[in-house]
Amino acid sequence: MCKELVTVIMPVYNAEKYLAEAIESILVQTYSNFEFIITNDGSTDSSEDIIKKYAAKDKRIRMVSRENKGLVYTLNEQINMSNRKYIVRMDADDISHKERIYKQVHYMENNQDIYLAGCYYDMLVEPGTDEEIVKCIKRVNKNVNKFNDKIPQHMFLGYVLIHPTWIFRKELIENIGGYGDYRHFEDGEFLFRTLAAGYRIGTVPEKLFQYRVYNSSKSGSDRLSNTGLKEDMINYHIEYLAKNFQGKFDKKYLVWGADITGSLAVKKIQERFPEARFQGYIDSFAEPDNGKQIYKPDFINNNENYYVFIATNGGLSYAVDYLEEIGRNKIKDYFSVV
Repeated sequence: MCKELVTVIMPVYNAEKYLAEAIESILVQTYSNFEFIITNDGSTDSSEDIIKKYAAKDKRIRMVSRENKGLVYTLNEQINMSNRKYIVRMDADDISHKERIYKQVHYMENNQDIYLAGCYYDMLVEPGTDEEIVKCIKRVNKNVNKFNDKIPQHMFLGYVLIHPTWIFRKELIENIGGYGDYRHFEDGEFLFRTLAAGYRIGTVPEKLFQYRVYNSSKSGSDRLSNTGLKEDMINYHIEYLAKNFQGKFDKKYLVWGADITGSLAVKKIQERFPEARFQGYIDSFAEPDNGKQIYKPDFINNNENYYVFIATNGGLSYAVDYLEEIGRNKIKDYFSVV
């Protein structure tokens, strides 16, 4: 492979507990010719001292330390500092397999039509982590670890690549711009914008990453927060749909998923499309509760005029398969808001 291909970027904010292990997993990569930009984004713990220690020993590290400006600002700043062909993402609490960069660069070099890729991963669950967080990440894990670049590319694949496993071409940023201002959904918004612009995504179908899961991690806290990741995600998807319907949506609709996410979806749909008419929930397992009108999936078959919003991560694949099987079409007849 050619030299001078790769910049690894790692934003750091109060990551002292796991930071050394994350940094070392990059420094021992079998693909060694990279620059490693580590930004201390206003940490108040010992993160800055840990980074300084490694930067003093390894000239590949470019350290930036400043006041806190947030993840999106930091990512865009780091990308702008690079003049190399590929950007490799890394989080300050995860672990990369020693061959991760080599195999991802090899994949990108041999698939010139792919502009962004990830890899499969294992969960690294810290003791005491909330069971609901673990269950949620496990559902994501199933989608990520079966994705491949032969699957038809469209906007509504659900979670198929987790953010810290990404490698992407700097050219992609030059063509579509950097990360947008979605504090909890910066990766999803960027991924959907990539697909909407016609660029293909892919993955190395090997477990080259360990994704750490714990209560105070961004993935953990966001996935249990109605006002965080879920709200950003639903808002973004609804705005995308609004563009396809020229801003007007006045159909009768059902929401697939009767849990908290489904209720939040109804709220956001009604805020954006006050003329839309909610008819009830679709859920294979839930029973009517607190006055909710809940139907089984076969209810849709006899109500062809009802639009369907999918608001479940765990049942996303099943819902899409079911709707496609009965002749429903994406965007025209159904849409995923998660």
